[in-house]
Amino acid sequence: MEMESSHSGVRSRFSRTQKEQIIQEYREQEIPISQLARKNGIHAVTVYQWMRNMTQNDESITPAKIRDLLSEISKLKLENKQFKFKVADLAVTNDIMAEAIEISKKRELLKQAKLLEKSTKKNSK
Repeated sequence: MEMESSHSGVRSRFSRTQKEQIIQEYREQEIPISQLARKNGIHAVTVYQWMRNMTQNDESITPAKIRDLLSEISKLKLENKQFKFKVADLAVTNDIMAEAIEISKKRELLKQAKLLEKSTKKNSK
């Protein structure tokens, strides 16, 4: 791999093709970035920056990207549907619990009313 010198031998400049080759080597051979960086005489942070810049700048739409996006959309739709069912179940449970609380309150009031009625009948005798 040839490097173009931008300064007096202090700094090396890699072409876009060279950067892509290094990143492709990382992705295909799963070589640790630190090892890959050492092999090419650069800092590991530089490789991370190249990867980030290339993914940000890569606006080309490929069939693989479209398939990945469609797959992700399908997964998200399924997940959304599952969440909607869970929310609906929780809403029904919440309604049932609210009704149960109201019934419980009414029963307690009825008990108190009956006790009050019994005590007033005993006191009136």
